[in-house]
Amino acid sequence: MTSNETLVTIGVILKPSGIGGAVKILPTTDEPGRFSLLKRVYLTSPEGERLEANVEQVRVRQKEVVIRFNVCATRNDAEHFRRWEVQIPEDECLPLPEGRYYIFNLIGLQAVTVDGEFIGTVRDVQSIANNDLFVIETSAHKEILIPFVEEFVKIVDIEGGRLVIQPIEGLLE
Repeated sequence: MTSNETLVTIGVILKPSGIGGAVKILPTTDEPGRFSLLKRVYLTSPEGERLEANVEQVRVRQKEVVIRFNVCATRNDAEHFRRWEVQIPEDECLPLPEGRYYIFNLIGLQAVTVDGEFIGTVRDVQSIANNDLFVIETSAHKEILIPFVEEFVKIVDIEGGRLVIQPIEGLLE
């Protein structure tokens, strides 16, 4: 890994699974099956310690993922990795269909109205039952929530670094 390579979290280790060093992962991706394609990952502790690990075995059942890494031979080894993030280089992310975006690509976009008026910066994307919400921080450090629906979000321009919003009365207050 190069020092300027961006890593993307695709899961968090929850707990050991069995006695052979496998761990149960909470996927942070919409495609848990993508874990079956992995050869190597980076494991990052909550304190920032990072370790490269080879993937030896993967079992995916619905949204449950169990993985055995070469750095984990026993249940005690696996216990050490609780709450560590499973990460991959950004360039290894799977391509998405048209109109779908990785959250890490949306964070930092400059939100503007269709008239070009600056609204703020996308600080987070929250998933709720029916759709996602953009959390936009204004220059006054106020948070505005914008539903990620066609009615309000007209353009998502990752390359240009902007999100174009069609506001309705009260949306930006």
